[in-house]
Amino acid sequence: FPYTTLFRSGGGKHAVQLRLQEIERSPAGWLVGSLLEHEDTNVRLFAAIALNLKIERDLDQLPLNELASLRSSLLEWTARAAAAGPRAVLYKLAACVATFSLRTEWPGWLLVLMMRVASPGGDTATASVLVVLSVAIETVARADLVGAKRCVAAPRSRVRRAHSHLRRQSYR
Repeated sequence: FPYTTLFRSGGGKHAVQLRLQEIERSPAGWLVGSLLEHEDTNVRLFAAIALNLKIERDLDQLPLNELASLRSSLLEWTARAAAAGPRAVLYKLAACVATFSLRTEWPGWLLVLMMRVASPGGDTATASVLVVLSVAIETVARADLVGAKRCVAAPRSRVRRAHSHLRRQSYR
């Protein structure tokens, strides 16, 4: 599906928004990651938001053999957003990584993410690390609050059980 045609087509913002919501809910919604390479900041922001929603809502529907690839892609996209901006895209992608880590019980995720974001060095890297830390705190706190309201001990999801084999892999 040519996502970028949605951003150039007529029909008004409401029609575009409805179509984008359909895409987000569909299995093809996982392909929005490719839009993170787009030159338009609004398109990249949409992609980051949509990807975050997919991880929150549909991670259990992603084939288990694609978890490692998604994890690597999330790290790469977040590192690029840290280097190139804008901060809103970095914020959403950091939320994607945090949500993914909580849903899959990925140990050491925050250290791995901070190292990737900080690797260029300089003031931009420092600011990006601070964004990542603030997003991590917010995401974990929100997850704890939501989890406490839902139930004391939630059963392990299919994704968490299947992710155990990924723990033994290198986190790059």
